[in-house]
Amino acid sequence: MSESRDQLLIATSSVHLARLQLADALSESVADADAIMCSFTSLQKALQMNGNAKTQQLLNDLIRDFQYLDRLNQRVEHVVDFLADIERRTSTTISSEAEEQRALPNMECSTERERTLNQRFRSANNVTLF
Repeated sequence: MSESRDQLLIATSSVHLARLQLADALSESVADADAIMCSFTSLQKALQMNGNAKTQQLLNDLIRDFQYLDRLNQRVEHVVDFLADIERRTSTTISSEAEEQRALPNMECSTERERTLNQRFRSANNVTLF
């Protein structure tokens, strides 16, 4: 039982790290996309006044590519939300298991590894596992 809990804690940490990295990359990408869109708007206004058909087509292609990037950003945002949901569910599972463990009679830790894990978890969550 404690081995599966250890694996669950490791998986939760991995999901948390992945979510943070994706969220960071997404915020940079969105900021870049906003700056690009401002440039597109300025360029489009200038081309409407003095542009030819070829430059207008290039701008339209760039705008289409930007819209694709924006859709990708939205998909990454959904992945970040999904990972956050997994984190919440996993944390709930870990908390439920901890509650079940507290309901059991308090037995001594049988191994040094269990004592170490118990101490780490207790200090992180202020609960006793074993």
